[in-house]
Amino acid sequence: MENTTKRINKTFFADDHYMNHSGFFLCLKGSALISINHQNVAIKSQMLFPLSPLITIDVLSKSEDFEALLMTDKVEVFYGLIHSIIGCLAALRLRDNPVMTANKKDITLLTQLCKRINKKKSLNEKLSKPEQEINIHLIHSLEQQALLEVISLYFRGKRTEDFSIDNRDTVLYNFVFSMHMHCKTQRSVQFYADEAKLSVGYFSNIIRTKTNKSPSAWIALITISEIKVLLERSNKSIKEIAQEMNFPEQFTFRKYFKLYTGLAPTEYRKLYKQHSAQKNS
Repeated sequence: MENTTKRINKTFFADDHYMNHSGFFLCLKGSALISINHQNVAIKSQMLFPLSPLITIDVLSKSEDFEALLMTDKVEVFYGLIHSIIGCLAALRLRDNPVMTANKKDITLLTQLCKRINKKKSLNEKLSKPEQEINIHLIHSLEQQALLEVISLYFRGKRTEDFSIDNRDTVLYNFVFSMHMHCKTQRSVQFYADEAKLSVGYFSNIIRTKTNKSPSAWIALITISEIKVLLERSNKSIKEIAQEMNFPEQFTFRKYFKLYTGLAPTEYRKLYKQHSAQKNS
């Protein structure tokens, strides 16, 4: 399972890939300076924000007593939920200003949900396969509940009448989440335009206007990010990764990866291992 529910202190996002994950982050103690969607935000105890492909995070500095609660899982766990309320998220522009302050009751609820998730996770290895499948569904339900609580808290702290719904935001949000769901199998702009029930030209214009980047550039970015994760975090062969990413053969996969990174997949993996070894020495 890909899910992560943990307390963190010294390390925070530095060595993990959350680009294709959703969930939430809650500061329990101390303080940190974080870049959220390229805007510097000073966070302290009780500050909370959701994590999603729409929200990019980078930690710039943190206090010695920094401690936080982190819950994440692959975006597909939350896709149906987020897709069903995507219009609400677009109305509140959650990606632009995601930070909120939780009260003690909210913190207790989220902490308890994370404890329940961890308890379910610890049981998994002791269960039979049918029981494991049920248990995983229970874990995912708890994770969805936790994220809904976070989004609900965000709504309670905002005046929704202050926001006008822009249908183009809804198109963009759906596109970003859909890419993370389908990047291993779908790399054509036509697929995502069809999903949005728009012409390729109009769909591309919306994405470019909203992000200053074309849909094809976004698709390449997400695809390369997913490939990098597989090269860095798995022992799968290049052939296996090419197959998993739905490339017809290794040559096409290698050519695609080198086009966007300047390196062959084997070269990238070698350099990553060297960098990791130097950092840990």
